[in-house]
Amino acid sequence: MTSEIINVVAASPLGGHKLRLNFDDGTAPDEVFKPFLQRSRHPEIQDHLDDHRFSTFRVGPGELICGDYELYFPIADCFTDEIDGLHVLETAE
Repeated sequence: MTSEIINVVAASPLGGHKLRLNFDDGTAPDEVFKPFLQRSRHPEIQDHLDDHRFSTFRVGPGELICGDYELYFPIADCFTDEIDGLHVLETAE
């Protein structure tokens, strides 16, 4: 059994905590992060509701990263549109 590896080749801001992710298979879904950010009770995650802070995103190896790794999303979850299904860290350790 072989599994296909999907990579992000570009990410573009669309405003309103939305990004267009261009994958190497030719798909380019728009991912909306605001509901995820709003539901979180963790202050470091909620900090990314600030437009400037959210705009610090970049594509790293296998993940979408905001800031200095305060917030990141696995590319597989972005590809399958499961951003909202991610578990939110509710309390700081």
